[in-house]
Amino acid sequence: MPLNVIVVGAGIAGLTAATSLCQAGHSVQIFEKSSFKTEVGAALNLLPNGAIVLKHLGFDFKRALVRHHATLQTINGIDLASLTRIDLSDVEDKYGGHMQSVLRADLHSELLRLSQLAPNPATLHLGSPIRSVNAVEGKVELESGEIHTADLIVAADGAKSICRSEVLGFHYPPVESGNYAFRFLIPTSDIKNLDEIREMIPGKLHGASIFADVNDKAKTRHLAWYECHGGEFQNFVGIYPAAQHVQDVDNRSQLLSQFKHFHPRIVEILRLADDVKVWPLLFDDPLPRYTRGRVILIGDAAHTMLPFSGQGANLAIEESGLLGEFFKHAEPAEIPAWVQRFESFRRKRIVTIKLLSRIRFGKENDAAYSLIEHDELDSADVPRSFHERLLYEWKHDVYDEVEKLGRR
Repeated sequence: MPLNVIVVGAGIAGLTAATSLCQAGHSVQIFEKSSFKTEVGAALNLLPNGAIVLKHLGFDFKRALVRHHATLQTINGIDLASLTRIDLSDVEDKYGGHMQSVLRADLHSELLRLSQLAPNPATLHLGSPIRSVNAVEGKVELESGEIHTADLIVAADGAKSICRSEVLGFHYPPVESGNYAFRFLIPTSDIKNLDEIREMIPGKLHGASIFADVNDKAKTRHLAWYECHGGEFQNFVGIYPAAQHVQDVDNRSQLLSQFKHFHPRIVEILRLADDVKVWPLLFDDPLPRYTRGRVILIGDAAHTMLPFSGQGANLAIEESGLLGEFFKHAEPAEIPAWVQRFESFRRKRIVTIKLLSRIRFGKENDAAYSLIEHDELDSADVPRSFHERLLYEWKHDVYDEVEKLGRR
């Protein structure tokens, strides 16, 4: 029997969930607090575990102007010397998908299109913030006073989730991690117009680069750079310690100050930045539960993550895209039991990837002991090398896993 489903939030996680559930034949309403249909932000990396789900849902990668990464390199931001270079040409054979980049707005637009293609398309209510949710009764109250009921409520309302408190029974917001992130786009044509920079472009195209501050003892400050939107834009993310954040300074000036000691070519590129956004990076410990009654937390509402694995959006896509398949044969009266089963099925992977998100690539062995100390993990769960980490995080097909679950 088709379920009546409410999805709270129309971001990447919410639209992926809605698409998955609609394709499974369920009736879906989405309540989004904002009045805008597009995702705010720059770009992100699509990793194999997320791309597998999007492909399953019929996502049009060409329409979304997705770009493949041929290499992943780490470069000394001070003198531009190469530190590491990883060939990604065989990533699909090894892990089941490419490492790719996509503009958030492009990803969001394609997911919105997909949510409307099912025979019973999702109904999107914009400008509809929620006031409260009742997990046991399956009720959502809007700020307007309207009350809506559902067999299943998917809470994708972000890091400042209202639904999280209902699931946990107490208020537990994520906290600032001690790092900030600049995010901005620069048109590729602007960079190519810089005579001294033009020679860097051929090596940069079709690859992701991290420019590290080798003089930073905390190894916090770095600049990530990769292309998006069909190569029309170059996406930048600059991480720096919150202790060095200067109040009452415009974002662009702050950016140039934080990276002024980088190589002059990098600084010259940063001077091209116009619309610079800056956010504190938030994190929290794994929640004691991700579900209650008829409610499932997904995405940032469930697991606010640091960006060092690039798994925030990918894990959200992974679990959201699974919902339709998982609840395909669920009956309305059985939903609380199915919800508990979903958490049992997903919990260890969520906890492991969330904890790994705090650890930079290449530092897995150094951090293995601290992960093993977590009471939900054992030694066999913890990757001890970069290769083991990619095998765990990237080489994961959720549809294979749920099929195996169905055969037990």
